[in-house]
Amino acid sequence: MLFKVYRYFYYRNYAWYLRKWGESDLPQYNAMFVVAFLFFINLLNLRIAIEFMLGYRLFESSGKDGPYVIAVLAAVLLIHYFLLVQNGKYRKIAKEFRNESPTQEFFANVVYERTLRRRFSEPPLVVRL
Repeated sequence: MLFKVYRYFYYRNYAWYLRKWGESDLPQYNAMFVVAFLFFINLLNLRIAIEFMLGYRLFESSGKDGPYVIAVLAAVLLIHYFLLVQNGKYRKIAKEFRNESPTQEFFANVVYERTLRRRFSEPPLVVRL
């Protein structure tokens, strides 16, 4: 069930990019980058929450963390590629959700927009703690 919600989130992004710029802009990759980036941000928030609850830092920052961050981000992108894009999986996902009713689409748009608006309008977890 959870992966279905994840695929739907990907589909909403894919459908938006497809409508906005067409197939020539590679909407499958644009949607993958959005979903993967938000997943990466959630991983960082999870790390911060765990560190806050434990009371100490899991990873000491030495100022030379760039390669590690890039490696984790590359791994997240690669995993998302295999889950969502490889071998035309994005077409299967689009086919799965293409026949939603106008009511389903309306409620999905409301939830999708509120989720994104909340995600980008609230301060990050670090500030709230």
